[in-house]
Amino acid sequence: MTENELKFVSYLARDGMKLEDIRKTVGIKKDEWRKYLRENPEEKRRLELLRKTTDYAVEDALLKRALGYTSEEHRESEKPNGSEAVTTYKEVPPDVRAAALWLKFRRADMWDGKQNEKGGIDVEEAIAELDREANNEDE
Repeated sequence: MTENELKFVSYLARDGMKLEDIRKTVGIKKDEWRKYLRENPEEKRRLELLRKTTDYAVEDALLKRALGYTSEEHRESEKPNGSEAVTTYKEVPPDVRAAALWLKFRRADMWDGKQNEKGGIDVEEAIAELDREANNEDE
């Protein structure tokens, strides 16, 4: 396969496509595809893992953003007598929209976006209210 075909195959795997569907999309003959995967077992494993892990990586990033986190930055600062390592910490506050999105999909029974008989929460109204409160705190 060409380098461009390999990149395209990786993108399709990252998007969650199954190996057989990737073969069809790229237009590779079945025998050639099987031979390629048989001769490149590490590539087959990489594609299978890429397919499975991308969604988890996005979930992790969304949850991290929803909960807030501390980022750490390292740099060198020039001093008259040499350079000095400097570490800076930055607090990234929880993101209400990320939290609402996470809850809407992970706890749809409570966060389905509508009021219901069980006392569910109107997600859009909750976000709007939190945005209003945040704007009032900034003033």
